[in-house]
Amino acid sequence: MTIDEQIEDVYKQECNRVSDKIISGFYYTFSEYNGTSVFDEI
Repeated sequence: MTIDEQIEDVYKQECNRVSDKIISGFYYTFSEYNGTSVFDEI
């Protein structure tokens, strides 16, 4: 694996981690708003 590929791999992992946080944060807020725990598992 070249340096460029490693950087790209780390970058993708970071992007996924951040978008996961945003999505789970959104679903958590959404479920709190509804007063249900429908989205807690996501």
